[in-house]
Amino acid sequence: MSSVLCEILLSWFIINSSFRRRTHLVQSFSVVFLYWFYVFSLILTFNSYIMISGPEKELMDQRKNKRKQSNRESAKRCRMRKHKHVDDMMSQMSQLTKDNSEILNSINITTQHYLNVEAENSILRAQIGELSQRFQSLTHQSKCHYQWVLFERLL
Repeated sequence: MSSVLCEILLSWFIINSSFRRRTHLVQSFSVVFLYWFYVFSLILTFNSYIMISGPEKELMDQRKNKRKQSNRESAKRCRMRKHKHVDDMMSQMSQLTKDNSEILNSINITTQHYLNVEAENSILRAQIGELSQRFQSLTHQSKCHYQWVLFERLL
């Protein structure tokens, strides 16, 4: 029994066994249709190729070879573009890594400068506190002295 006949019988069995399920019925018909479409297209293509005379066959072969060559060149160009894209991405990655390193270095320098300024501000605040206390002490002493002088004048 030929494979085509087996396929037809198998499809008929599938259709009959799943008749109540419409989805299977549609799927079975589509499988049979696609199978027959494929078989007949192969037969027609093969028959038309056999029926073609020598010069036409050579012309078809030339076109086929030309199409193959064109496809090879297109694939080669595609690979070259992909390779160039990868190279561009690698150079961009190295540039971004370099920029990142410079930014981190700048952040470290700025942080160190900030810590130095903060330490200097802390020292200046301490000096302000000392000078304020000294000023208050001197102000208090001068008030006492001024009052003493006034008191002595009164006496």
